[in-house]
Amino acid sequence: MPDPAASNFIAWAPVVSAVASAVSACVAAFAANRAHRSSDAARRSIVLARQAQSGATLSRCMDVYSKIEDDLLEKKITGKRYFERLWGLQFGQYHLFKLGLIPQEVYAAWLMARHRAYHARPPGTIVDMTQADGWTHAKAIIDDPEFGRFVDCWLLDASMTKGKLQGKVHELLSRVNPAA
Repeated sequence: MPDPAASNFIAWAPVVSAVASAVSACVAAFAANRAHRSSDAARRSIVLARQAQSGATLSRCMDVYSKIEDDLLEKKITGKRYFERLWGLQFGQYHLFKLGLIPQEVYAAWLMARHRAYHARPPGTIVDMTQADGWTHAKAIIDDPEFGRFVDCWLLDASMTKGKLQGKVHELLSRVNPAA
């Protein structure tokens, strides 16, 4: 005669297996949900850290720019040195932007300000150099053809508008980060 306990076990085996599978699926779903929450928290932390770093970067860039302008006004530097430092700052900002540490709108606004200064009427001189001579001098010292081409494409175009310049900045960002 068959053992009734064995028979009950065999009868319940599919149910036990289904319950075990369901419990396993629930545990896996719970673990995935916790992992997802953890990854969301990690993403938020990364975003907040990047924003803090971006804020510090912007503040530092503005401090450096103010120092360059103050030194010029106080006649501590020549026009040649002014343009070396000004375009050196722009070169640094270009690379910081490409790294994602300067927001696109801020970078475009800074470039538009530089464009307006370059095309000011009447063409002004900064101490002993014009804007055009200053850029030519600084470009030779910086000696980065990619940066030179990027600046020339918006700086030398007298008809450049804010919208067109934002498009150029977006193109640069798209080349650096195709997902942008």
